[in-house]
Amino acid sequence: MASNKSIGLLNIVFGADLKGFNRAMKKAQRSVRKFGKSMQRTGANMTRSITLPVIALGAAAIKTFAEFEQSMLKVKAVSGATGKEFESLKNKALELGSSTMFTASEVAGLQLELAKLGFSTQQINDSTESILQLSQATGHDLAQSGEIVASTLNSFNMAASESTKVADMFAKASSSAAIDMEKLSVAMPTVGATASAVGIPLEELSAQMMVLADRGMEASTMGTHLRKIFVELATKGSYEDAMDKIRNSTDQVTTATNLFGKRAFAAGLILANNTSQTKLYEQQLKNSAGTTKEMADIMDSGISGAMRRLKSQAEGVAIELGGSLIPLFEKLLTGIQNLMRWWSELNDTTKNTATAFALVVAGIGPMLSVLGSLTVAFSALVSPIGLTVLAITGIVVAFDYVKENWEAFKERLGDWSWWRNALIQALQWLMQYNPLSLLLDELESFANWLGGSIYVEGERNP
Repeated sequence: MASNKSIGLLNIVFGADLKGFNRAMKKAQRSVRKFGKSMQRTGANMTRSITLPVIALGAAAIKTFAEFEQSMLKVKAVSGATGKEFESLKNKALELGSSTMFTASEVAGLQLELAKLGFSTQQINDSTESILQLSQATGHDLAQSGEIVASTLNSFNMAASESTKVADMFAKASSSAAIDMEKLSVAMPTVGATASAVGIPLEELSAQMMVLADRGMEASTMGTHLRKIFVELATKGSYEDAMDKIRNSTDQVTTATNLFGKRAFAAGLILANNTSQTKLYEQQLKNSAGTTKEMADIMDSGISGAMRRLKSQAEGVAIELGGSLIPLFEKLLTGIQNLMRWWSELNDTTKNTATAFALVVAGIGPMLSVLGSLTVAFSALVSPIGLTVLAITGIVVAFDYVKENWEAFKERLGDWSWWRNALIQALQWLMQYNPLSLLLDELESFANWLGGSIYVEGERNP
């Protein structure tokens, strides 16, 4: 009797201890689960807020640096600059890209256009800033601004250091008369070299264009007419004498036609009757020093100018950051290239085996998801309610099966050999298809592919 009481007491104490242990384990599980979810949220937030933006910033910086580098390589190829000369061009582009409304890549584009026109490295560096200011002051396309300034310098045999003077005159002309940079870009290349050849200075030629533009003459027409006038004057006297003849003539049309021909007499008439205005414009152009910078500063003021400068400075920072990331990126690209080269050198059998293994690895994720779902379902079954439902269901099914197959079932109960064979087959199946065996088989297959084995020789029967 005392023994029975002791056993009962032991059951009570042991059961109570197990309940306390279970509560402690469940509490620990909840704490671990809560901590894990907290880590997941923190990791996801850091990935979204820090990792992905940093990767995007790095990619954008490398892309910006690559585009600038490609632009500068074009300049190098066309200009022939090497060593220190090329470094000076690159540094100039970066400097002006960070201090003006134009990006370093846009400055490099201007350098390329100047190089195409035959400018040396020093000439490019001497003229770039003034052309940038001219484009900013007038709103004219940067490449076209560079082309008109460079061609004008070449036409009048002016040094590249005089590009600021040319830019100032063009800025003054476009802001004081009906002529603009677009018209100057069309007319000046047509007549510039001819005017220079007959001794007409740039200021006088530009003033004549301003007068003709004020009277509505198209750019292509004024360039052609002025060239014709200068060609005729080469054999018929000076420009001033010709203007006096037309102005003092009683038949100006005939006089202008006799001097310049039927194509250019109209321009001769306009210029002869507006000599005072031409001289006024010419004087303004001679005093135009500083006009380009003054107009550029006005255009660069305000919120729009600030935004443009910010854009240029941002590109400068991106180029600098991209330059620092390039060595790491090049190592990554080299690694990828080596991996691709290694893959291409493998034989077909090895490639097929590696592909099959990759497919198996790729299928692990979906398999784990399915196993996880089955585990959740199984966990519901092994709960008290689940076990009860499962047990009742099993009893009902078993009872119905025994009822329907009672005679066969009664015969099997007395057949010991059938039970023995069934038990042996079940054990063999479990030994062959249990998770550990499957894992070992996969590891052995992978080891064989590598040319080895996970088993000691003779340890496993074939």
